[in-house]
Amino acid sequence: GSKLEVAGAHFSTTTAILGSWGFDSSTLKKSLQHHPGYEKVFLGDTNAFSHTKNVDFAIAWGFDLGASTPTQAATVYDLTLPFLGYWNADRIITSLPGSPTPVT
Repeated sequence: GSKLEVAGAHFSTTTAILGSWGFDSSTLKKSLQHHPGYEKVFLGDTNAFSHTKNVDFAIAWGFDLGASTPTQAATVYDLTLPFLGYWNADRIITSLPGSPTPVT
């Protein structure tokens, strides 16, 4: 059967500006075990805006994005900023294989 590594985090609000390249992403990447054959699932509050895509986080954390699980609307406040987009902080990001069609 499949092996799974699950991670959860609540990132600082600096991620809203820095996106996937902030300190919180670096810390999470170091914490992931990166065992061969393990799939990854992240469930957490990234504090990121929509300009930072799930694939950006997956790359920063060292794995390929699997099933499409976008957050297509604001999850915290109905807040949209120029160049940042809407605040879809809460994310599910996975390497598990699945449809590239967004789950809605």
